[in-house]
Amino acid sequence: MRESARVYVNGTFAGCAWAVPFTLDCGKLFHPGTNEIKIEVTNLPANRIADMDRRGVPWRKFLDINFVDIRYQNTSYAGWESVPSGLAGKVVLRLTDNLQ
Repeated sequence: MRESARVYVNGTFAGCAWAVPFTLDCGKLFHPGTNEIKIEVTNLPANRIADMDRRGVPWRKFLDINFVDIRYQNTSYAGWESVPSGLAGKVVLRLTDNLQ
């Protein structure tokens, strides 16, 4: 994962993984048999802003100031390349000794 993710186990919020090493202790939420894991990964604001500018979607909502370029001029971010985000590998479950 590159940014942050909210994790749910069997419909219960387990926590938000937002920094390296992106781990959560969810052991008490599992039960014998089938379990459901839901992971909601948050994208980068830079990716969202660039996408909205490419599609012409208005997103600037500030009254006194808006985002500007290095010369303090209004600019479009449509040319920004997307930054990788999302799950970057496998989700790993580890059984630890402290589960009861």
